[in-house]
Amino acid sequence: MSERELPEGWVETTLGQVVTKPQYGYTTKASHHGSVKFLRTTDITKGKLAWEAVPFCHEEPDDIDKFRLHKGDVVVSRAGSVGFSYLIEDVVGDAVFASYLIRFRPVGDLGSSFVKRYLQSPFYWEQLKDRAVGNALQNVNAKKLTTLRIDIPPLAEQKLIADKLDELLAQVNNLKARLGAIPAILKRFRQSVLAAAVSGGLTDAWRSERDIDDEWAEFTVDSLAKKEKYSLCIGPFGSNLKVKDCQADGHPLVFVREIRSGAFGDGSTKYVDDEKFNQLAAHRVVSGDLLITKMGDPPGDVAFYPEGRPEAVITADCIKLSVDEEVADPHYVYYAMKAPRFRNRVVEASAGVAQKKVNLQKFKALPFELPSLCEQAEIVRRVDQLFAFADQVELQVASAQARVDKLTPSILAKAFRGELTAEWRDENPELISGEHSAEALLERIKAEKAKQTPTKTRRGGRKATVTS
Repeated sequence: MSERELPEGWVETTLGQVVTKPQYGYTTKASHHGSVKFLRTTDITKGKLAWEAVPFCHEEPDDIDKFRLHKGDVVVSRAGSVGFSYLIEDVVGDAVFASYLIRFRPVGDLGSSFVKRYLQSPFYWEQLKDRAVGNALQNVNAKKLTTLRIDIPPLAEQKLIADKLDELLAQVNNLKARLGAIPAILKRFRQSVLAAAVSGGLTDAWRSERDIDDEWAEFTVDSLAKKEKYSLCIGPFGSNLKVKDCQADGHPLVFVREIRSGAFGDGSTKYVDDEKFNQLAAHRVVSGDLLITKMGDPPGDVAFYPEGRPEAVITADCIKLSVDEEVADPHYVYYAMKAPRFRNRVVEASAGVAQKKVNLQKFKALPFELPSLCEQAEIVRRVDQLFAFADQVELQVASAQARVDKLTPSILAKAFRGELTAEWRDENPELISGEHSAEALLERIKAEKAKQTPTKTRRGGRKATVTS
């Protein structure tokens, strides 16, 4: 770890000098029923604690006082998600902590909120990384935690830092929440665009300007397909394409997962040889064909088979549609099939309990409204334009989220370098010196800690804790 210059009036010490002796938690299983809550690592890793979701102890400890949690306790995970911490600010009834947590408490005037923020800072995480051991499962023990360096400011500055951090990080979290809500808004925006597209709402003004009749013709999915054989078909039944037919190269197979993700030809792609490819001629797909999932939750995901991809074979539970371009614009059909109206029709035509599935005959018969080809082209142009705008916003949001994600560690680093309170120190020299100094504070903490620490007798026993 790089050397750190102490801010004026601060003192360097270790965590073990300013907190109670770290203690491991209770070993038992979690239960859905009981009277004592059982706090685990998974309950604290999200930075917030919902007591109603915390399970109970399967077996309650006989010496419950040893493990009982109190307001002001700090718990730190020592394995798995190593280093995540939480300051207990409220306890609902009796609660103990699990063995994969370490518990301690700030001593004397050392502020719990200051320690809480220290345990979130890059300064803490940098040191913890050096002390964690293990490969697949990292862990850190209580003794190593006590050796972590912590720089202590005077008490008044400590409180100011904690308050400033509460304010600034609340603003950051609010910003994160606002940015985090935008993807859902964009999803609703895209769905509303598609709904307007297939209802004619997107081109109302366009039709009026051209004095075009707003009557749309009703087709079925079957009537959208080219007249050539197998223009609308499903993948082969299991007996026609078996696992043993798949190999590492050859002609690609298309699976439901690829249609859902809209990504074809990755490392998980499977292939068939020339002989099997020729046998499955009725199930081939080429660039520009529409692919639809006939099963899922819900079924009806749709994607274009991309340009530049080799001729492939669709597998079971996939539908291929080669659109007759004299009847419909394939891109309009694509957008219409993604619209809520058509997706609902697919679901209504589906059957099954655990997994919904639509058969080809019902899919062929689904109604499909079409405007004129020129209006279809205009709808596609407008949807493309609006979706491009949404895509641009999405990229900007992702970029903003990446920048905001860096704000919290940056603010915490500034706080523990003393940068957030540099001006305050210049204006308040009397609050960082003498009896208000960090040196005096540390001595009081050490004295208080000494009172709480039992001393050994000559025979190795322990005397009672000395209290004033």
